[in-house]
Amino acid sequence: MVLGYLNFSSGAFDAAVWRGMNDLYAAIEPADDDGTVVERPDAADLVAAELRTRLADLESTTPAFRNAAQARWAIDTAFDSLLPAYRRFHADVLEHQPPGAIERPFLVMAAIRSLLAESGPDDDRDAGVQRAIDRVNDYVGWRPVAVLENGRLSEPYPHERVRPIPLYVAGAGAAHGRYRQLVAGAIAILGEVPVELLRQADFDLDALEELAIDPRAFDFLHPAASRPNYLFGLWDPTRIDERGLYRRMVVQQATLDGILSWPRAAPAAGRVVDEPQLRWESSAVLAGVMLMASGLSGHGPGALQASLSLAELLPRIASYRDEFYRRLLTALPADHRQRLEDEAQRMRQPFGGVRRHINAVLAGRRARQVENVALAAVLARLGRAA
Repeated sequence: MVLGYLNFSSGAFDAAVWRGMNDLYAAIEPADDDGTVVERPDAADLVAAELRTRLADLESTTPAFRNAAQARWAIDTAFDSLLPAYRRFHADVLEHQPPGAIERPFLVMAAIRSLLAESGPDDDRDAGVQRAIDRVNDYVGWRPVAVLENGRLSEPYPHERVRPIPLYVAGAGAAHGRYRQLVAGAIAILGEVPVELLRQADFDLDALEELAIDPRAFDFLHPAASRPNYLFGLWDPTRIDERGLYRRMVVQQATLDGILSWPRAAPAAGRVVDEPQLRWESSAVLAGVMLMASGLSGHGPGALQASLSLAELLPRIASYRDEFYRRLLTALPADHRQRLEDEAQRMRQPFGGVRRHINAVLAGRRARQVENVALAAVLARLGRAA
């Protein structure tokens, strides 16, 4: 399926091909018995090697692949040129991402789509790679836009435009990797939420074309961070369909990592709890975060939220968020429900354990960042490198 796409496509979206790429990664990074996935730094290289091996077999056995020049070019260019060039292009904003963290199955497919749409086997490789990078970098997020004295709006720094790493794609499911269980659980939970509650958040799961993370390091001192709930996520304001609906939701990686760490952090804090229960709680909170993000901006530019002040919006969001968590409690097995109800009474909020954990993780990150920035400023004044 993937090789056929590489050989014959011009870059159209095909969910089955994205699932095929996901399966390749799953074969290379098999999950543990509990579903945990350890992402390999060389996973993309191993996927490329597997594709080359299978292509060689097809060339000798399948008439449709007698001429596989485009597939061979696409594999070589995507994995040997485009992905490394993408990292070099974003050396400033993505330098904190370890090897293999960006090159996940759905981002690889997004890069291949751009490559096939912008170039071909007979084109100059470097020029084609640059056009593919320009095309795939389609996200800035919410940014306060400076207005020059002449009245013109300024453009964002070109290298700040990135491709969010897709974690879920409609029709293809959750991306293989360390977030797969967390994301798949959240999507399943949202699929069972009553329509009237989703309507309060102005959220429609059928409109969710993609859930992705912003791979840039979160800057707590950036003006964008002052926007309420920006730390949790937002609808991509530029991904809008013909009905005026937002289609891609982008969450912050710092928040997602905090949610993901809950099943490990709870036992370390002395709580004796089944790990599957903790993983479900993490997915529930991610689902709540998505509803909060949707409630701030609404389903699209024409949503009611666009005309409301923050003083009106925030109490509404807090109200349906807590109602969402309370409804989830009623559907749980008795022992899990009793534990969470006792926790809610003790901490004065539903799902208080995981929510306090996330807030503590984010507060710690912010404190370290502010401290490092202050220290760097002192060293700069002294004329010393940090």
